[in-house]
Amino acid sequence: MITYLDRKLPKTIFSLIFVTIFSMLITVYAESSVGYPLLNWGKKNWDITQNMGKYYESYNGYHSGVDWNLPGNQDIGEEVIAIANGTIVKKYFINANNGWLVAIEHEGNFYIPSKVHSNYKYLSEKTNKIYSIYIHLDDLPLYVGENNKILRGQVIGYITNGGNGPHLHFEIRKNGTINSESFTLFGDKSNYAKYQNGENTGYYKNAQKMVDDGAVDPPGFIENNYSKIPDGPFADVPYNYWAAQYIQYCSENDIITSSNELFHPEKEITRAELLKMAYKAANIHSLNACYTNYDSGFSDVQKDHWVCKYTKHAVENNYIANNTNFYPDNKITRAEAVKILLNVFNLKIENGKYYTKDKQINLNEEIISFKDVPKSEWYYKYIHFIANVTIPANNNNSIIRSWGSRIIDGYVDINNRNIHFFGPNDYMLREQFAKVVTNTKFFFENPFSSTNIISIGNDPEHDPTVKERIGL
Repeated sequence: MITYLDRKLPKTIFSLIFVTIFSMLITVYAESSVGYPLLNWGKKNWDITQNMGKYYESYNGYHSGVDWNLPGNQDIGEEVIAIANGTIVKKYFINANNGWLVAIEHEGNFYIPSKVHSNYKYLSEKTNKIYSIYIHLDDLPLYVGENNKILRGQVIGYITNGGNGPHLHFEIRKNGTINSESFTLFGDKSNYAKYQNGENTGYYKNAQKMVDDGAVDPPGFIENNYSKIPDGPFADVPYNYWAAQYIQYCSENDIITSSNELFHPEKEITRAELLKMAYKAANIHSLNACYTNYDSGFSDVQKDHWVCKYTKHAVENNYIANNTNFYPDNKITRAEAVKILLNVFNLKIENGKYYTKDKQINLNEEIISFKDVPKSEWYYKYIHFIANVTIPANNNNSIIRSWGSRIIDGYVDINNRNIHFFGPNDYMLREQFAKVVTNTKFFFENPFSSTNIISIGNDPEHDPTVKERIGL
């Protein structure tokens, strides 16, 4: 079974992780906006199987958080999401049985309600910072890294099958938590419960000291700080939709337009629409009108067709080849869309090398290869580029800093997340292109900040006056 990795970052998502495209919305929404750490919360029968403060004889101590479970092994592969906007402060692989730990720091106006438990108690208080800790994760997205910003609802990993069965161990800790550098154990080490061999069990000897050192009951905290996710940029694009930040960016910058309050994210794009969007993204606006039916370069694009000025310029600049027909109303495939987009951004490909502005883009490592994109296919060189180029991060492209370093991720086989597919012959959807065009635009606006850019100097193989005809 195959699913979109491009779409998984939340539908999953992700991701504006920091200053975000919804800057005004996020500024208002950031304070005290908390949700549950599971994407399918409310849709499936999640149950707490271990409460905070419960004593477990087999671990010689008290539990510091809660464990959320589904019946049987249904938990495996369930998406775990950030409960609030924040910064990832710890990403740590514990071991094969326990998987990954992710810790996030959240700033805002939070309320910690009082709690009286048979093994501990604490008073209510207000705080401007809390930490959320997620344990037993696997398949962390590439954008999950220390110091990266994250948005509420963004997927940070998937529940793995730990040594005690699949479940999410979740903790809340308040600002000022003592000695929590590892985020696995905190507080005075004398309070760490141990096995007979001296190894830490991950539990605590004294529950009261555990809460005095910063542990907070997660369900009570979430219930008292929970708020509904606000509206997204369009009625059919909710705030935490996987492509929301890309769609917002494209809408605000007039790259992809919508005629009403709906964006139609899963609608397929035509060849004419794609070409126009690519030109807008590349800031190519001063185009000459078509005066005759021959100006377009295609017999099926007449002078009065709105796409005529785009095809005219594209043919003149070798972005597309002037074949007999352009088929403007045909749906465009993902491979065709990527090729046209990179051409409009003036990427040159010569002898297997990539150039922009007379400098070579050196892809030193194939980070991702796609099972359905063999090197023998015409589209390999374009897809290889967008999947492996490093995107520079700066203050103007905070979306990229949140998502990672590549233009596109492709599909992933959910049975083996190391196997990637691109779907070159699938039709390009509006939501997918919003991501691809946004990331492409950010890369080409500042490509030389990347260490993967090398000056070509007197490279005898490169002649900047030669333009490869790389149209369809």
